[in-house]
Parts: sequence; structure tokens; C-alpha cells
Amino acid sequence: MLPPDFKLFKRARDFRAFLFVPIMLALAHSPKIIKIFIGIIGIGNYVRNYGIHRQARRGANFD
Repeated sequence: MLPPDFKLFKRARDFRAFLFVPIMLALAHSPKIIKIFIGIIGIGNYVRNYGIHRQARRGANFD
């Protein structure tokens, strides 16, 4: 049985992949969106790493 927050990561990853296309289309128009995009990736990586470390401390196994 997976920890409950594992589902959250999958949903967040799907959401980010869904946002990827419109953001890439908008990159050519607004340099401000580049900073937002980098921020989204940074926050997503931070959350995912934090969650994986938490699960590793709990002894969760990925199979």
C-alpha cells in the first residue's frame, strides 16, 4: 500500500505536464513567464524531493 501523499505527487506531476504546453507557447511572448516557469519547476522539485525523503525515513519502498 502506498502512502497517501504518493498520489499527490502523481497528480502534481500530471498537472505540471498539463501546464507545460501553454507555458512553452507563451515563452516567446513574455519573459516574465520564464521566471514563473522556473519557479514552478523549482517548487515542484523541492516538494517531490521533500516527499521522497519523508517516505525514505518512513521506510516506504517503491515497487
